[in-house]
Amino acid sequence: MVVKWWLSAVFFIKYTSPMIKHYADYSAEDFAADELFVRWVQNPHDEEVENFWQTWTRNNPYKVRQVNLARQLVEELCRFKARDLAPNETASLWKRIQASIRELPDVETLDPKTTHFHFWRRASVVAACAFFIGWIFLAIPAQDEFLVVTTQVGSPKRIVLSDGSVVQLNGKSSVRYAREWSLQKDRDVWLAGNGYFDVHPTHANAQFKIHLNGVVLRTEGTSLNISQDQNRLRVELSSGFLTLKTANKPNSIPMKSGDILELDLKNNTIVRNYNYLVAN
Repeated sequence: MVVKWWLSAVFFIKYTSPMIKHYADYSAEDFAADELFVRWVQNPHDEEVENFWQTWTRNNPYKVRQVNLARQLVEELCRFKARDLAPNETASLWKRIQASIRELPDVETLDPKTTHFHFWRRASVVAACAFFIGWIFLAIPAQDEFLVVTTQVGSPKRIVLSDGSVVQLNGKSSVRYAREWSLQKDRDVWLAGNGYFDVHPTHANAQFKIHLNGVVLRTEGTSLNISQDQNRLRVELSSGFLTLKTANKPNSIPMKSGDILELDLKNNTIVRNYNYLVAN
């Protein structure tokens, strides 16, 4: 869908001007923004379009390099999805566009017959690049802002988060969290395995959310130990207050200092819920 928007924006600028196409003057970006060229790349079995471009490239061998680069740009843009585009892939694609832009001549002859064409050709290139850059910054999440720490058996690790909270990650476990947090918004952490959390409250009282296997723990500041496997979850609250919410239950379960809660994750039922301070 994003690619279609991008192409539509370029086509609007390119084809609302009364110009005749001069493919011999096209850069890689011009080809990549041309509707007939994109149709050729996306529909290799379209015999009519295939014959046209095969004949054209055979008669214009000096443009093969730009044609090949344009083909790569169209294929990559059509293949990438916003959620799957890794930061290194974005950087690589942008370098290709920059390299192609540098191929445009710095000085062009001010021929009245061609000036109008060159203006619209450059306008389409600028529009394509601007739209693509906007898509990258607005539609794609900043994946490199998240960190993942994984430990091996017998190798626990202490992690200090950007808000000052501490995670003591046990062996054979992993945690995913943001590199930086806005202390005015909720803080989210994803835990697989076991770990001890010492959560620091913020001045804005933003919640700290620990995402587990179908369970979310919400707190503003607390200390707790979490142990889990595929079938069972155990939460031991050392201090503070939190709520536990399972995916299939409408109500949250409150927990206070000293509470221990065990859940059967397979059946989504409470196995054990007591306060060890009261019991002792």
